Amino acid sequence: MAPKSYDSPSIYGWGQCTTQTFLNGSNQKGYAGYDGDIKENDLIELIINSEISNIKLINHRSTKRYQIPIDASKSPFPWKLSVNLVNINDRVRIQDLAPWHTSHIVTTKMKQMKLNVLGWPAKSPDLNPIEMAWSILDKKIDGNAYLQ
Repeated sequence: MAPKSYDSPSIYGWGQCTTQTFLNGSNQKGYAGYDGDIKENDLIELIINSEISNIKLINHRSTKRYQIPIDASKSPFPWKLSVNLVNINDRVRIQDLAPWHTSHIVTTKMKQMKLNVLGWPAKSPDLNPIEMAWSILDKKIDGNAYLQ
């Protein structure tokens, strides 16, 4: 990733512990009242809505909500999620609703470890990178005359 990944004209999002809000790669400090009130172990919900071209951040601890409109002409589909981790212990875990991820033993262990889990919408192949890879592979195989 580039040292200043937020400089890209297609970048939108928020900074942690700062008032930085990025729209089209431009830092709009405090946009829509964003105050950077994200603390360690906060449960943050990020909603990406391509139908109305916006992203929403909800901090469940502070109950604050922020929304950014996306200029689709500068940020074409498919949208890419980029997470910049700054501190050595920062982490993000993404898991779908596969049975082994939602089993009793896994969910119990995650509760014991005090790991926050974000909700994952059912039947959401557009959020699953492997589905995108399979789609690309299928198109390449379909167009290959040697396999026909």
